[in-house]
Formats: sequence, C-alpha cells, structure tokens
Amino acid sequence: MEDAQGTSCCSEQADLKAEQAHLKAEQADFKAEQADFKAEQADFKAEQADLKAEQAHLKAEQADLKAEQADLKAEEHDLKAEQADLKAEQADLKAEQGFQS
Repeated sequence: MEDAQGTSCCSEQADLKAEQAHLKAEQADFKAEQADFKAEQADFKAEQADLKAEQAHLKAEQADLKAEQADLKAEEHDLKAEQADLKAEQADLKAEQGFQS
C-alpha cells in the first residue's frame, strides 16, 4: 500500500512540476508580449516626435513664405509708387514742353 501512496505522491508531484513549468512558460510568453508592446510604444512615440518636428519645420517654412510674400507685396507697392512718380514727372515734362511751344 505504501507503494501506491508513494506512486500517487510522485505522480502528484510530477503534475505540480508540469503545471509549474506551464505557468513559467506562460509567464515568459507574457513578458515577451509585454516587451514587444513596449517596443511598439517606443516606436510610436518616436514616430510621433518625428511628425511633430516635421510639423514645426513646415510651420517655420510657412512663416518664412508669408514673410517673403509680405516683402514682395511691399516691393510691388514701392514699384507702383515709383511708377506713379515717373508718370507724374512725365506729365510735368509734357506740360513744360507745351508751355515752351
């Protein structure tokens, strides 16, 4: 009868060791999945940082283009004013020529 109990005890112990090994394997799988998730999360955060940097660069570029546009409009305004001055001067010269005739 002791053999039956001894065998039963050994069998139970073997079952517990098998269950323990199974749980350790599941724990290892979970840790691997957790590591993968953390790596994906780090990749996502890096990508997000890259996109924010690109967005900041594009905003700066847009601001530069708006400043350039404002400069060109000011230059256009100056050229139109200069053109108006030249037309007025031309009109004055024509008027002078008319008086001299």
